[in-house]
Amino acid sequence: MKNLLCGALAAVIIFNCSTAEASVGDLINIQFGLSDTTPSYTGQAMYGDAGQTWNLYDADVDTPPVSLTYASGSASSVAVSVSFNTIGVIKKSSDRFAGTADDPLMRYYALAYETSAVDFINLDTDATYTLYVYSQQAVNAINPETLVTAGGTSVTLSNPSSATPLFVNGYNYTSISDLRSDESGNLSFTYSPGSNSQIGVLNGIQLLQTSASFADVGIEGDDGPMPVPEPSTTALMSIGALFLARYELFRKKEDESISL
Repeated sequence: MKNLLCGALAAVIIFNCSTAEASVGDLINIQFGLSDTTPSYTGQAMYGDAGQTWNLYDADVDTPPVSLTYASGSASSVAVSVSFNTIGVIKKSSDRFAGTADDPLMRYYALAYETSAVDFINLDTDATYTLYVYSQQAVNAINPETLVTAGGTSVTLSNPSSATPLFVNGYNYTSISDLRSDESGNLSFTYSPGSNSQIGVLNGIQLLQTSASFADVGIEGDDGPMPVPEPSTTALMSIGALFLARYELFRKKEDESISL
C-alpha cells in the first residue's frame, strides 16, 4: 500500500506540473474625457461586466505615460501614451448615445488630423491580446471615418447618419485579435482619418490579455519559443521523479521476494 501511494503521489505531482494555468483574462478599459466634467463610465461596452472600472484619460491633465488600473479595480503596472491633435479631448455637441448609459464613453473623443499612435507599455512580454476600439463622430460630421491599424490589420469605422445608439462592428467599434506584445512588453496601434474624412476620433479602448507571457524562453520550436519551467515547477518534477524511482525500487524488491 505504501508503495502504491508513492506511485500515485508522483503521478499527481508530475501531472500538476504539466497543466499550469495561463495568466489570461486581464482587462484594461480607457475612456477619454475631461476630469472635471466627464461622468465616469462603468458599462461593459463590448466586453466585460457592468460596473467595471474605466480609466479616464484627460489630455489637459494627464502627462503620458499614464498609469492604468484593471477593470476589476486593482492596480496594474501597465501604462499608456496617446498622441492626438493639440486640441486634446473633444466633447461632441451631438451624440447618438445621448440619454443612454453608454453616453459618457461615446460623447468624448481624442481627435487626430493625421496618423496618431496609442502605445501600451509594461504589458506581459510576448503575450497575446484582443483590442477593442470605439470611434464615433458627431451626428452632423461630414464623411465620418476613422482608420484603425494594429498588427498589420486595418479597419475603417464609418458612421452612417441613420445610425442608432447601439454598438455595431465596423460602424462605431472594431475588435482585432491575436496582437502580440514585444519582448519589452510594448504593444501599439494607430488611428487616423479615413480616406474620405478630415479627422479621426478615438472614444474608448479595451485591451484583453488572451494568452500567458512567454518571458522565460527556452528552445525554439516549430511553433515558436517554448517556455522554460519555473524553478518551483522543476523542483516538483524532480520530487515526482524521485518518488517514481523509489516506487520502482520497492516494486522490484517485492517481485524478488515473491520469486524466492
